[in-house]
Amino acid sequence: MLSSLFSLQPRRITQPQDECVWQDLVYALKVSKRRRSIGFQVRPGGITVTVPLGLEQRLLAEALAAKYAWLVAKQEQLQERIDEAKALPDQLRDGDQWPLFGDWLPIRISEAKHHSISLANEAIELVFTSRQRSQACRWRLWQQWYRQQALAFVQQRLDYWLGQMEAELSVQPASIKVRQYSSRWGSCNSRAELTFNYLLAMAPKDVFDCVVVHEMCHLKHLHHGAEFWQLVTSYCPAWQTQRQWLKQHGSGLLMELST
Repeated sequence: MLSSLFSLQPRRITQPQDECVWQDLVYALKVSKRRRSIGFQVRPGGITVTVPLGLEQRLLAEALAAKYAWLVAKQEQLQERIDEAKALPDQLRDGDQWPLFGDWLPIRISEAKHHSISLANEAIELVFTSRQRSQACRWRLWQQWYRQQALAFVQQRLDYWLGQMEAELSVQPASIKVRQYSSRWGSCNSRAELTFNYLLAMAPKDVFDCVVVHEMCHLKHLHHGAEFWQLVTSYCPAWQTQRQWLKQHGSGLLMELST
């Protein structure tokens, strides 16, 4: 009798899983104590489903069935954007083109006693030493240069926007960093620490600038509510256009060295 009663208890979700399969959909399952509903995200890395802690397995299956057509369509749209995006080279080769603030520029590679990377004659000049002949070494230096470009741009635009938004902001940025994110372009936490994806140095300046405004507005509104978007719109009226550019082209901004 007791065993039959236990068998009638609904199966509940309490643990996340990196890889789940429902019909032909593969997704990562996340569990949240704060969520009250099921959330779906489709990104280049795959589908993520976030559910409230203790959700009945049956309800998840019903939600997947209801969202199936939408999820498949979103995956197809994302793959189309990835296929259409101009892919970055996976090696450093003389003459290849790389984007810098929206402009595709050829790179010129040479060797000398001192290493440097600079802009000259509408190209990017990469000078390596005799000790920097391996692709792995050159690639690290190349990534470091993009990080420097991104950080310099962020610092410049932050100085400008702090002057424009001084009356709006109750706190100043505590720190500014650049790094590579896998699924976001910037972040602002409760400690007023701003972080930006250095790959934005490849995007047009107005797109990058809009991300800077977005994260600075989080210094006042640490959420994505109506007040936040009103503030963003007041300083970046074309933010929807800039966000669309990132949706369409952002998946192609990924530096991966082929080995």
